[in-house]
Amino acid sequence: MHGTKINRPAIDSRWIVRPRLLSALDGALSKKLTLISAPAGYGKTTLAAQWLDHLPHPSAWLSLDEHDSDPDRFLRYVVASIRKIFPQFGPQIDSLFSSPTLPQKEEMKYK
Repeated sequence: MHGTKINRPAIDSRWIVRPRLLSALDGALSKKLTLISAPAGYGKTTLAAQWLDHLPHPSAWLSLDEHDSDPDRFLRYVVASIRKIFPQFGPQIDSLFSSPTLPQKEEMKYK
């Protein structure tokens, strides 16, 4: 497992702080889901890291890429990121990961 995927980027003092966007994210805390969307290079990761850094409660971090579409891999990383904050999270989950794998996409097609 790659630790960089579950470690939030360190805050750099040279980063530009965007108080209006941070305030908008604070306002979204009451929502079930908040999506930060912008083209590559617009500072989404920086904004998210800054926002999580100033929140008064713990937060998990998970960076995803094209290889994380495999359900087993994805769930392992989700569990690992949560365990960085709550080390005792889901002790029974480990045994589920060692159970038989999910059916392949080809086997799931409807006939």
